[in-house]
Amino acid sequence: MHIEVDPEKIVKLAMTMELHGSNFYQKMADQSKDNAMKAVFLRLAEEEEEHYWSFKKLLDGIKPGTIKPGVSVDYLQALVKERLFQGPLEGSGGIIDVLATGIQAEKDAILLYQELYNLIQDPSGRSVLNKLLEAEKRHLVELREQLEDLTERRNLD
Repeated sequence: MHIEVDPEKIVKLAMTMELHGSNFYQKMADQSKDNAMKAVFLRLAEEEEEHYWSFKKLLDGIKPGTIKPGVSVDYLQALVKERLFQGPLEGSGGIIDVLATGIQAEKDAILLYQELYNLIQDPSGRSVLNKLLEAEKRHLVELREQLEDLTERRNLD
């Protein structure tokens, strides 16, 4: 099945990912007993919400001709349908599983946003997406570092 690019729909999917991410990290902050992890989750929740508004601005600026025509987005839609920060909450799967869920969701966001970057022809839209990509990459690195630190501390116990 081949689906042509609907830029508005793809950006709205990205906005949905950001809202799910913000809600996920907020729930993790609310449930976290570790103050350092709580602070990380709260900051990530806030940044994901900021990303939502960046995509909203991008959506408002999409005009005909700003997206490369004739590109299939089947796998992009599959990507966002499969995972929207769905995973265990801290109480059900443990903090390691929560971090793994966040890591996977950030990877999914990077894949989607990189493809959007490749599709967008408008320089200002590409600039917005480039900033969002860099932020998601920082999130991925930070979550990975938190996971490694936690794993290392548990191995020392």
